Amino acid sequence: MRELWKRPGTLNQISLIAVFIAYAASMVAIMVKAPLAGLIITAGSIALVAFCFWFFFHDEARSSRIRRSGQPADGEPHEASAKCLMNRFEIPAYQPGVRISLLVDPRDRRKVAVL
Repeated sequence: MRELWKRPGTLNQISLIAVFIAYAASMVAIMVKAPLAGLIITAGSIALVAFCFWFFFHDEARSSRIRRSGQPADGEPHEASAKCLMNRFEIPAYQPGVRISLLVDPRDRRKVAVL
C-alpha cells in the first residue's frame, strides 16, 4: 500500500489528508448534534469508503505484493490476465499477443504482476 500512497504526489497527498480531516470533523459534528444518527451515518460512510478503496485498489495492492515477493515467470508460455494501473502512454506496449515480463505469486502461480 505504501507504493499506492507514494504514486499521487505531494500535492494530491496533502489534498487527501485535508479531505480526511474535513470528513472526520463533519462526522464529529453530526455525532454531537444527534449521537445515534451520527453513529449510524459514520459507520455507513466508513463502510462505503472502505468498500470503494477495496474495489478500486485491491488488484493493485496484490500486484504490489507480488512485485515485492514474486518470482520471474519462466517456463512454458501461457495466457494470463492481470489488472493494473498504468499510464495511458504505456497502453500500446501491452496489446494482445505481445510478450511481456511478469512476476508470479509463489503461493498461486495463476496470480501475476506486470513488471
